[in-house]
Amino acid sequence: ALNSKKQRIHISDALEDDKYYCPVCDEEVIKRKGTINVHHFAHKNNSHCLEKDGWHYDMSDWHYDWQNQFPVENQEVVFKSDNKIHRADVFIKDTVLEFQHSPITEEEFNDRNEFYNNLGYKVIDMMILIALGIILLNF
Repeated sequence: ALNSKKQRIHISDALEDDKYYCPVCDEEVIKRKGTINVHHFAHKNNSHCLEKDGWHYDMSDWHYDWQNQFPVENQEVVFKSDNKIHRADVFIKDTVLEFQHSPITEEEFNDRNEFYNNLGYKVIDMMILIALGIILLNF
Protein backbone atom coordinates (compact mmCIF):
# COMPACT_ATOMS: atom_id res chain seq x y z
CA ALA A 1 0.00 0.00 0.00
CA LEU A 2 0.97 3.64 -0.22
CA ASN A 3 1.18 6.06 2.67
CA SER A 4 -0.07 9.66 2.50
CA LYS A 5 3.27 10.69 0.92
CA LYS A 6 2.75 8.10 -1.88
CA GLN A 7 5.60 5.96 -0.53
CA ARG A 8 5.22 2.18 -0.79
CA ILE A 9 4.86 0.63 2.66
CA HIS A 10 5.07 -3.06 3.53
CA ILE A 11 2.42 -4.32 5.94
CA SER A 12 5.10 -5.17 8.50
CA ASP A 13 6.14 -1.49 8.55
CA ALA A 14 2.62 -0.07 8.72
CA LEU A 15 1.98 2.13 11.74
CA GLU A 16 -1.24 1.58 13.63
CA ASP A 17 -2.56 5.15 13.44
CA ASP A 18 -1.52 5.97 9.85
CA LYS A 19 -3.75 5.70 6.79
CA TYR A 20 -2.78 3.67 3.70
CA TYR A 21 -4.06 3.65 0.12
CA CYS A 22 -4.41 1.22 -2.78
CA PRO A 23 -1.76 1.91 -5.46
CA VAL A 24 -4.31 1.06 -8.17
CA CYS A 25 -7.42 3.06 -7.21
CA ASP A 26 -6.19 5.35 -4.40
CA GLU A 27 -8.97 4.18 -2.06
CA GLU A 28 -8.10 3.86 1.60
CA VAL A 29 -7.23 0.29 2.60
CA ILE A 30 -7.24 -1.39 6.00
CA LYS A 31 -4.57 -3.38 7.75
CA ARG A 32 -5.29 -7.07 8.26
CA LYS A 33 -2.97 -8.44 10.93
CA GLY A 34 -4.75 -11.50 12.29
CA THR A 35 -3.38 -14.84 13.42
CA ILE A 36 -4.59 -17.08 10.56
CA ASN A 37 -3.70 -15.44 7.21
CA VAL A 38 -0.58 -13.62 6.08
CA HIS A 39 -0.69 -9.99 7.20
CA HIS A 40 -1.83 -7.76 4.34
CA PHE A 41 -3.69 -4.63 3.30
CA ALA A 42 -7.26 -5.03 2.07
CA HIS A 43 -9.94 -2.86 0.53
CA LYS A 44 -12.91 -1.94 2.67
CA ASN A 45 -16.11 -3.86 1.97
CA ASN A 46 -17.63 -0.96 0.04
CA SER A 47 -14.66 -0.67 -2.35
CA HIS A 48 -15.22 0.14 -6.01
CA CYS A 49 -11.72 -0.93 -6.98
CA LEU A 50 -12.03 -4.66 -7.64
CA GLU A 51 -8.32 -4.26 -8.34
CA LYS A 52 -9.18 -2.80 -11.78
CA ASP A 53 -6.63 -5.17 -13.32
CA GLY A 54 -9.09 -8.04 -12.97
CA TRP A 55 -7.35 -9.63 -9.99
CA HIS A 56 -8.72 -9.75 -6.49
CA TYR A 57 -6.86 -12.20 -4.33
CA ASP A 58 -5.46 -13.02 -0.94
CA MET A 59 -1.73 -13.58 -1.16
CA SER A 60 -0.56 -17.04 -0.12
CA ASP A 61 2.46 -17.63 2.10
CA TRP A 62 4.23 -19.07 -0.96
CA HIS A 63 3.64 -15.86 -2.96
CA TYR A 64 4.49 -13.63 -0.03
CA ASP A 65 7.76 -15.48 0.62
CA TRP A 66 8.86 -15.13 -3.02
CA GLN A 67 8.05 -11.42 -3.16
CA ASN A 68 9.90 -10.76 0.06
CA GLN A 69 13.14 -11.89 -1.56
CA PHE A 70 13.12 -8.41 -3.15
CA PRO A 71 13.05 -4.84 -1.76
CA VAL A 72 9.57 -3.58 -0.90
CA GLU A 73 9.83 -0.77 -3.48
CA ASN A 74 10.10 -3.45 -6.19
CA GLN A 75 7.01 -5.38 -5.03
CA GLU A 76 3.45 -4.93 -6.34
CA VAL A 77 4.43 -2.23 -8.86
CA VAL A 78 1.45 -0.80 -10.78
CA PHE A 79 1.59 -0.13 -14.54
CA LYS A 80 -1.08 1.71 -16.52
CA SER A 81 -1.32 1.80 -20.32
CA ASP A 82 -4.20 2.14 -22.81
CA ASN A 83 -6.87 2.03 -20.09
CA LYS A 84 -5.40 -1.21 -18.71
CA ILE A 85 -3.84 -1.67 -15.31
CA HIS A 86 -1.57 -4.50 -14.24
CA ARG A 87 0.32 -4.99 -11.03
CA ALA A 88 3.69 -6.71 -11.29
CA ASP A 89 4.59 -9.03 -8.43
CA VAL A 90 8.14 -7.71 -8.70
CA PHE A 91 9.66 -5.16 -11.07
CA ILE A 92 13.43 -4.85 -11.16
CA LYS A 93 15.91 -3.78 -13.85
CA ASP A 94 13.30 -3.50 -16.64
CA THR A 95 12.07 -7.01 -15.83
CA VAL A 96 8.70 -8.11 -14.47
CA LEU A 97 8.69 -11.20 -12.26
CA GLU A 98 5.35 -12.96 -11.87
CA PHE A 99 4.89 -15.69 -9.28
CA GLN A 100 1.92 -17.80 -10.32
CA HIS A 101 0.66 -20.29 -7.77
CA SER A 102 -3.07 -20.22 -8.55
CA PRO A 103 -4.78 -21.30 -11.79
CA ILE A 104 -4.57 -18.89 -14.71
CA THR A 105 -6.01 -19.23 -18.21
CA GLU A 106 -3.85 -19.14 -21.30
CA GLU A 107 -5.66 -15.93 -22.32
CA GLU A 108 -4.87 -14.24 -18.98
CA PHE A 109 -1.26 -15.42 -19.16
CA ASN A 110 -0.81 -14.10 -22.71
CA ASP A 111 -2.63 -10.83 -22.00
CA ARG A 112 -0.47 -10.10 -18.97
CA ASN A 113 2.80 -10.90 -20.74
CA GLU A 114 1.83 -8.98 -23.88
CA PHE A 115 0.94 -5.94 -21.74
CA TYR A 116 4.39 -5.83 -20.16
CA ASN A 117 6.20 -6.68 -23.42
CA ASN A 118 4.40 -3.78 -25.16
CA LEU A 119 5.80 -1.47 -22.47
CA GLY A 120 9.28 -2.75 -23.35
CA TYR A 121 9.76 -5.01 -20.34
CA LYS A 122 10.99 -8.57 -20.16
CA VAL A 123 8.70 -10.95 -18.26
CA ILE A 124 9.79 -13.93 -16.21
CA ASP A 125 6.89 -16.12 -15.13
CA MET A 126 7.41 -18.52 -12.30
CA MET A 127 4.63 -21.04 -12.24
CA ILE A 128 4.16 -24.01 -9.99
CA LEU A 129 2.33 -27.17 -10.91
CA ILE A 130 1.22 -28.36 -7.51
CA ALA A 131 0.05 -31.78 -8.62
CA LEU A 132 3.41 -32.58 -10.20
CA GLY A 133 5.54 -30.75 -7.65
CA ILE A 134 7.34 -28.97 -10.49
CA ILE A 135 8.33 -25.33 -10.70
CA LEU A 136 8.43 -23.93 -14.25
CA LEU A 137 10.22 -20.81 -15.30
CA ASN A 138 9.20 -19.03 -18.50
CA PHE A 139 11.48 -16.24 -19.73
